[in-house]
Amino acid sequence: MRVDGNHQGACDAAMPRIRNAQSSRQPQYWWTSEIAELRKATLAARKKYQREARRGPAEAENHIFKEASRDLRLAIKRSQDTCWKNLCAEVDHNPWGMAHRWSRGK
Repeated sequence: MRVDGNHQGACDAAMPRIRNAQSSRQPQYWWTSEIAELRKATLAARKKYQREARRGPAEAENHIFKEASRDLRLAIKRSQDTCWKNLCAEVDHNPWGMAHRWSRGK
């Protein structure tokens, strides 16, 4: 079934195409470049561990992966705590700022 130019134009006007859904999402308020690097390292360590585990015992890779996962978890927790304290402090100065938007889910 073919769609002529008029129908396609009407559809495009009524339903705009989404260019890139990944880039339209906002990162979490606590996400930092340090966490991004730790996540990248953790995923690489997990991939290496899984690859080595298929070949046989991979205790060293498992230890490296567990350490990287722990570091990532701690960095996320530390960042969340810091950002939460900053958000609570901001409420005293600007009640309609980021804390208000965050509480409304926007």
